[in-house]
Amino acid sequence: MYGIHFVDGDVTIKAGLTLINATIFATGTIDVIGSGDVYLQNDISPLALIAKGDITIEGSVHGEGIIQSESTVKIDG
Repeated sequence: MYGIHFVDGDVTIKAGLTLINATIFATGTIDVIGSGDVYLQNDISPLALIAKGDITIEGSVHGEGIIQSESTVKIDG
């Protein structure tokens, strides 16, 4: 996934996620389910996943980037 993505609501990703110079902003929650790993490859901006609600990742996070929530961040991998 490339670019900046703004979602007015919740985001659910049912597989692995690779952000290449990309950011997801959500007004709700961000859930990466199904044991999907998240790969961060941002050399333009450190922002990766930003949510007003919870961020839950059922896999592991690889790479460097900012994962920020006004609530809870949970990484199960």
